[in-house]
Order: sequence, then C-alpha cells, then structure tokens
Amino acid sequence: MSAAIYIRVSTEEQAREGVSLADQERRVREYASFKGLEVSEVYQDAGVSAKIPLNERTAGKLLTEALASEDGPKTVLATKLDRMFRSALDCLNNLETWRSQGVSFHLIDLGGNAVDVDTAMGKMFITMMAGFAEMERNLISERVTHGIAQVIAEGGIVGRPPFGYEYSGTDDLDENGRQKLVPSRPEARALQAMMTLSDQGMTLKAICATLTQAGYPTKRGGAWHPGTVSKMIARERKKA
Repeated sequence: MSAAIYIRVSTEEQAREGVSLADQERRVREYASFKGLEVSEVYQDAGVSAKIPLNERTAGKLLTEALASEDGPKTVLATKLDRMFRSALDCLNNLETWRSQGVSFHLIDLGGNAVDVDTAMGKMFITMMAGFAEMERNLISERVTHGIAQVIAEGGIVGRPPFGYEYSGTDDLDENGRQKLVPSRPEARALQAMMTLSDQGMTLKAICATLTQAGYPTKRGGAWHPGTVSKMIARERKKA
C-alpha cells in the first residue's frame, strides 16, 4: 500500500540545517518499512509555523490534494501530532475527511508509541492527545504573553532592539538581568542624519531618498519608508 510522509519544522534555521527534517524522515521510513508500506512521496514544509492549518501550508496543501485523488496515497505517516495539525479541531476535521476518502493515518510517536488512528483505541488516543496538545500550546502562549507584558511594564525591550541600538552582550546586564541597549554606530549615524534633515525641513519622502543615496541600510536591509522614518524621528525627539 502506498504511503505519504509529512514532515515539518517551524523555523528557517532548522530548515537550513535540515537536522530535524532528516531525522523525521528517517524515523518514519523505518516505521513504513516495518509495516510493509511503500513510501510514494515525502511532503516537506520547512520554516512553517504549526499555527498555519495543514491545507494552507505549501506542502500540506499538496498532500491534501493528493489524498483526495483516486490514485493518491492511502496512508499518511508523520512523527508527531503537532507536526501536522494546528489545533484539535484541525486534526479531527482532517482525519474525518481522510477517513471518508479511505485514507489511514499513522503517528509513529504518540507519547512514545506508534498509533494507527483507524482503530477504535487509536481514534480515542488521538482525540485526547489533540486536545491536550492544543491546551499546552495555549498555556505556553499565555505564559509568553504575560512574560512580555511584564518586561514591557518594567521598561524593557522585547524582540529586536530598536533602530540605532544593539544589545550590549551577556556580560553587561541591567538590574533586572536583561541586556542593556547601547548605540549601534552605523545605525546611530543614520538616526543623526535623519534628525538633521528633518530639522532642516526636509520631507519624509526626501529624507528616505537621501538615506538611500547615502548608503544607509535599514534594519532588515529593505527600502526606507516615510512611516518608519517618522516613527524613528518621533521616538528620538521624545527621548530628548
């Protein structure tokens, strides 16, 4: 019986290194060989968040389309539940659709055990695990949100440092144990340039053109935008 493998990692770094993807594929192929299943296709989503529904991912959509075709694979194999589905509802809806199409689904690592969802016991386990997995993701999200709110309330910076600054390093922490912000020389020069041009009465659009012509890079390497420059100028003036 033909089988399709689905593997996914959520970050670009993991995608570039390929370690997790390769490990997932190896483990699933070993399971397929043990079960006597012939792998016809490997669907791989690299650098894709689990928050995106399966049929909205590039490879996930191709998989669902293949399963719907008459000559498509009749078995789906994956390592863990959270590699495939974003929520309990996403999981159960897909499984119900696949069941109507005569497609079986195997997880090779559900609490350390392989589970065939076609069995009554397997269906019960995956329903419970899907709910627990979604609850854990929600709890993690709540903890992260509360943590970020606390950092902001204490005057801290969350995520990337603002343009013109960089983190000082792990050897130079503030009283709360966070890295201090220090001026970033190239970006500080760009900030000074835009402040000077603004004081001279230059329009935001003209400032953007001047910064580009002078070779000042943006934080992410893209183009300068008037809205971004306006916020930077307002921030610096507020500090002054």
